[in-house]
Amino acid sequence: MARRFRRRVEQLSRELPGRRVFHVFLNGPITMALGLGAAIGTMFEVVVHQYLPAAGELPYDSVVDFYTLSETNPRGAHFLEDVVLDEFQYIDAEGELDDAKELYVSIFRAKDDPKPAVEQLLMRQSKEDTQGLESWRIRQKVQGMLKPGDDWIRCAREIITLLF
Repeated sequence: MARRFRRRVEQLSRELPGRRVFHVFLNGPITMALGLGAAIGTMFEVVVHQYLPAAGELPYDSVVDFYTLSETNPRGAHFLEDVVLDEFQYIDAEGELDDAKELYVSIFRAKDDPKPAVEQLLMRQSKEDTQGLESWRIRQKVQGMLKPGDDWIRCAREIITLLF
């Protein structure tokens, strides 16, 4: 869906002259909002608004905002590949990264922690090959989901910083 959306945005950009900002309103999985933002946010000015009933009077909150002049973007421009150099606000890592040939990473940012399933899989794998397998856990610093007003892209950048 993200690729199809990007192709449509590219087509509109060719057909309509001048500068434009795309506002997308999504009532679906937050991963789709991040995917749409990542798919077009590096080439076009885009704001992805996610349906969040807890957001108040207006139930859509801008979770991905690559429109630098937007009033909904008090944090300024973000780029997913930008490394986070200061202290992480949203996530934390557990475990040491050694010279593993395979690394099993669990990312816990929601209700159900994937760590037990990853450990189970790792135990099953390690029966066959006990060398070079490690697990690493990325977890949320504060319990609960990200809330309206939280910097969703910053959270994604913190995870990307740890992984790369």
